[in-house]
Amino acid sequence: MSQTNDILNALRHGDRLTVLDCFVRFGCNNPAKAINVLRRAGWPIPPAKFYAENGHRFGVWEMDEEA
Repeated sequence: MSQTNDILNALRHGDRLTVLDCFVRFGCNNPAKAINVLRRAGWPIPPAKFYAENGHRFGVWEMDEEA
């Protein structure tokens, strides 16, 4: 199974993914590219939400529940 499909399956199961999550779980070095491929294929993945914690800012991708 490809990294893009792994990311899609995780998002469809309600997982919230960061860049680090994608690297550790799926070996994906460029999850933004995989997310863009999924969006072009018609999957409703909203833009990443950004959070700040301990002075570091990071984005989280998640899918709406109805997808």
